[in-house]
Amino acid sequence: MKRNIQLMFEKNRDFLSLSRHDRITLLRSTVEYTSTIGSVFTLRQYKLFNYPSFYESAEIIFQPSATVFIKRVIDQLDLDNTFIKLILAIVAFSTIDYI
Repeated sequence: MKRNIQLMFEKNRDFLSLSRHDRITLLRSTVEYTSTIGSVFTLRQYKLFNYPSFYESAEIIFQPSATVFIKRVIDQLDLDNTFIKLILAIVAFSTIDYI
């Protein structure tokens, strides 16, 4: 998966047309959001929260309320993987400051 993400950036003409500084700025400003969406996608894809030991470990590491919230988000996430990948690409190349 990591290799596919790298290829997405290496082959994207719009991304490559940016200056080095602009590429770095874009990646730094969106990595937090893309990694969060990617993590939720991975949790859903591999059904990790269905394993009690994983879920309990997540509750220990994070607040139990946060774990419940993430589980709810995962359950409501669209089942279409292509749609989720499209959202990841949109967020990765978004210039909107979400803060």
